[in-house]
Amino acid sequence: MPRFTAESARLAGQRSAALAKQRRADALQRAADEAKAAQAAKDAALLAALNEASTFTAQLKARTRAQTLETLSRLEEENAKGEQVDGAKLDRLASALERLAELERILDGRPGPGNRRPPREDAPSVRPAPRSLPVPRLPTPPAPAADEAIEPPAPSPRPWLSEPPDF
Repeated sequence: MPRFTAESARLAGQRSAALAKQRRADALQRAADEAKAAQAAKDAALLAALNEASTFTAQLKARTRAQTLETLSRLEEENAKGEQVDGAKLDRLASALERLAELERILDGRPGPGNRRPPREDAPSVRPAPRSLPVPRLPTPPAPAADEAIEPPAPSPRPWLSEPPDF
């Protein structure tokens, strides 16, 4: 009896096609799962970086405010000395206080002077969407009646102006 018949070959081909289809589906599923896992890892890393950045900003802001308070107390102490005031030390403390105040303003997200104009009271808070301008329509010449014949244009009295030169 022959090993391969038309019927056994057809069945083997169907099983082979079904297995190949299943392998492709499994490969697509694995690729989708890997892409989803990579995106989740990327999102988690971004969230951690944002959290770390906001934590760092909060810590830096707190430290800046503490240094500002310390500098203010030193400035008051130096100012309270009366006649023994060291002008250079006062100047250094004042410039340090100015730099700390500027850093704290930037960390707190407040705009600098002249960087933000307050909104007008009568202006709407949201600008309307721009509208497209209407396109002007040119008048169309009236169509000739069916019984009227279209006449060709009359010849020019100066043909040398209407015809290209022949060199």
